[in-house]
Amino acid sequence: MKCGIILDNEQIALAIVNDNGEFIFSKTQTPCDSYPALLTQIADNLNSASPARFDSIGISINGLYLHQEGRIFAPQMPLIDNKPLKHDLQAYFACPVSIASHGQTLCAGQLDTHKDCTIFALYLDEDVSAGLAIDGKLLFGRNGLAGNWGHISLPWPVDFEMDGQICWCGKTGCLAHFVSCSGVEADFERLTSSTASIDEIIQRSLNGDFVAESALQVLEDRIARGLALICNLLDPDIIVMGGYLARLDRIYQHIPRKWPGYSTGTPLKTPLIRIDDDRQCRLSGATRLRQYFNN
Repeated sequence: MKCGIILDNEQIALAIVNDNGEFIFSKTQTPCDSYPALLTQIADNLNSASPARFDSIGISINGLYLHQEGRIFAPQMPLIDNKPLKHDLQAYFACPVSIASHGQTLCAGQLDTHKDCTIFALYLDEDVSAGLAIDGKLLFGRNGLAGNWGHISLPWPVDFEMDGQICWCGKTGCLAHFVSCSGVEADFERLTSSTASIDEIIQRSLNGDFVAESALQVLEDRIARGLALICNLLDPDIIVMGGYLARLDRIYQHIPRKWPGYSTGTPLKTPLIRIDDDRQCRLSGATRLRQYFNN
């Protein structure tokens, strides 16, 4: 049996998959407020669900696992940032533990559906991350940074677009700073000097609010620029998207229309596909991490 876990600030989701690939247990909770309590929470849930030994455990996080350094980089989730999560869970469960970003596990969860393809998977939520697979193999890279799309600079910026745009990582102009949920909310606040949640911005756009609609159009253009960069560099067979912002039906029509201004030499025909149940996809991908990377 294999176990998949999703960890972020709002939830901990756990799933167990049997040897036939069937989900036999699934549970979602609010994470505990300390690292020791989180370890106990994970252990108690998995022990109550299955007394059998796990073959492996895979974890999808709001951050990166830097395997050369053996540490988690997740400043936006202090609960696990720089914590020895892999070591502690391996010691307790006596099985291999693998850790990857939400974007990487989203990609892993699509490998059965899109076999032998070059896949770029983009996770757009409060966290922004990506994953890459080539010929059916999930890539992590020498440093574990493959797919760290959110922390490359926004391509082809217009005048003043980068001014004051400092990401939480300390650098200026990261894509994650622009195309996350909080990035859209910050754009709206700059335009209106008032605050609104991403839900409210989307609803205002649907109701004909010009400023809210402008904020979403800018979001689409920025995602299009970031994905055009990926197409120019890797030219994937398919791009899949998950996360809160990926639920916006409009982006699957609008983004490809913006690509001609950013592609090189030829119109981009890359399919852009929405993953409807990205949580289930990430859990499935997490259970499969061990077969792609011994981190």
